[in-house]
Amino acid sequence: MWFQNRRLFLALGFGLVCAVWVALEPRMLSWGLPVEIKAPSNIVWDFPVLERGVLKDFYSPNGDYSAGHRGIDFESFDGETVLAPAAGMVRFAGMVAGRSVVSLDLADGLVAEVEPVCPTVAQGEPVTGGQVVGSVCSNASLHCEVTCLHLSARRFSSEYSRGFIYLSPLTLLGSFLPSRLTKIGSLL
Repeated sequence: MWFQNRRLFLALGFGLVCAVWVALEPRMLSWGLPVEIKAPSNIVWDFPVLERGVLKDFYSPNGDYSAGHRGIDFESFDGETVLAPAAGMVRFAGMVAGRSVVSLDLADGLVAEVEPVCPTVAQGEPVTGGQVVGSVCSNASLHCEVTCLHLSARRFSSEYSRGFIYLSPLTLLGSFLPSRLTKIGSLL
C-alpha cells in the first residue's frame, strides 16, 4: 500500500516540477530571452560600414556570465567611416575599458553599440540612420585578429529578468529571412 502511494506522490511531484519548469524556464536558464526576439517590422538597420562580410557572428550566451559573442564583427580598416545603423540619440560616446565606443538609443527600446570608434558625435546628440558617428580607431581592440568593427544590439524592457537582452544584429540588418519548412522534393 505504502509503495503504491509513494509512487503516486512521486509522479504528482514530478508532474508539478515539470509544470513549474515549463512556466519558468525562459527566466531561469535564458537570463530573460524574450518570447519573441525578432525585430519589429518597422525597424530595419543600415550597415554601419561597407558590407564586406562578417568575421565573427553573434553567439548567444547561456547566462549572464557565460561565454558568448554578444554582437557581430565586420571586416573594416583603420579610419573607415562608421554610420549610425538607424535614427536615434547618442547614449554614450567615449572610452570604456580602453576601447572607444559609440552607443545609440534607438526606437522600441533598442540600443546599438559600435566599437572601436573614434566618435564625431556627443552624448545627447540626435542622429539619423546613415549619419556618420565616427571612424574605426587605430586603438583597435584586441577583439579581432584583424581590424574589425563590432556591432551589438540590446533591447531594454522590464519583461526581461536583467532588464535587457542581446539580439543578433543580423536580424535587425535584414540579413536573416524567416525560415519555413517545405515538403521534401518541393521547389521553393
